[in-house]
Amino acid sequence: HCGHIDLVSAVYHTLLFNMLYSLLQNTCLFCFHFRVEPEEVEACVAKLNLIRKGDIIGARRLETAASISTINMHEECDSSLHLGGLYEQPKDVDQRHWTSFQLTEAFSVLNGFLKKRTAKCRRCKAKNPATTKPTFGWIHMNGLSAEQIKANIIRGCKLDGIADGDDDKSASEVEDAESPFSQGNVTSGQASNKWSKKKDELKSEFLKQQKSRSLLPSEVRAILERLWENEAQLCSFICDIQGHQPSQKNAGYLMFLLKTIVVPPTKFRPPSKGGESVMEHPQTVLLGKVLSSNISLGNAYEQRSDHSTIISRWLNLQQSINILFDSKTAAGIGQKEMASGICQLLEKKEGMFRQKMMGKRVNYACRSVISPDPCLAVNEIGIPPVFALRLTYPENSAGNVMQDWIKRSWDFVIVNKYAHSLRYR
Repeated sequence: HCGHIDLVSAVYHTLLFNMLYSLLQNTCLFCFHFRVEPEEVEACVAKLNLIRKGDIIGARRLETAASISTINMHEECDSSLHLGGLYEQPKDVDQRHWTSFQLTEAFSVLNGFLKKRTAKCRRCKAKNPATTKPTFGWIHMNGLSAEQIKANIIRGCKLDGIADGDDDKSASEVEDAESPFSQGNVTSGQASNKWSKKKDELKSEFLKQQKSRSLLPSEVRAILERLWENEAQLCSFICDIQGHQPSQKNAGYLMFLLKTIVVPPTKFRPPSKGGESVMEHPQTVLLGKVLSSNISLGNAYEQRSDHSTIISRWLNLQQSINILFDSKTAAGIGQKEMASGICQLLEKKEGMFRQKMMGKRVNYACRSVISPDPCLAVNEIGIPPVFALRLTYPENSAGNVMQDWIKRSWDFVIVNKYAHSLRYR
């Protein structure tokens, strides 16, 4: 049976991190909508609806029609023109599974939409802080300038979903000269309690938007949760493309985070023996590093360590999980020589020769040295008779499994002319 490792803190999913980073770069941290025009979101939803319906040509024509309509709208400056009549929702759509061609077109439309990045939100007109990716699995949010913060606060835009982090300096300790909201001649005795409270709130908001800090998965989860509520239509398509069930779409943002790591049985990661030495399986070594980093982070929480120590140990845990999934994401000296990740093990079985060749016939060592055979069909594999008759694999049996074996054995006897006996143990 498979085991699991419960993580102390959530980490980013390695295989979905790039999409998560693109979503954050297109999400307004003030109104929690996409930063582009609402009509562009509506156009993207309409294209994905047509693709899911199977009308690929209609989706491409819609893109052309949208560009022409946008040009005419800018030229005529007609405020009565609305794109809702152009992007009509397709009716009678009841297709639960996407074909490979539909997925390719859907990813193309979605990637084209996520490339439209802008710092200023088109809805609330707020200027968002830039998010960077110092290393794979680490999201950093830069601070805004004083002029940008002043413009945001004048519009009433506040960072509600971002925590203050480890800033020990309170807003009341900041001098009035450092803030653009200072009143100069007004003393604390003359100011009313209401104005003092308002001034403290403005200073706190100024520090929050000015500070450059790392975004933790808990904060990213809060941002994605509100984005999924405000942009339900487009986010539901992201869940569809990733293969989520309809009941899971409301919490589809959780696919970007990991709280548990699956541990395969030791049967599939046996140690290798060479002489008197015993080497652990590479996957066992990587899982051990994940477990060690997880324990180290848990100890930091129990000992109430400072914020920088917790961030450092969380980054070690994120790096260990990244290497477990994909060793190409390793960063730092000596990390490139780590064992192959899960992605590298799967990539060994890919290639034009393996996947696109018609009939496959193994050699007499019964290894993966395959050669084409035009006499074999696409779904057939040629095996030498000596291995087809004698190669066995012991497996535990049960009542229903035995009946299935008997049924398959008769099919094997009828199809394979070399079969002459069937042995049960």
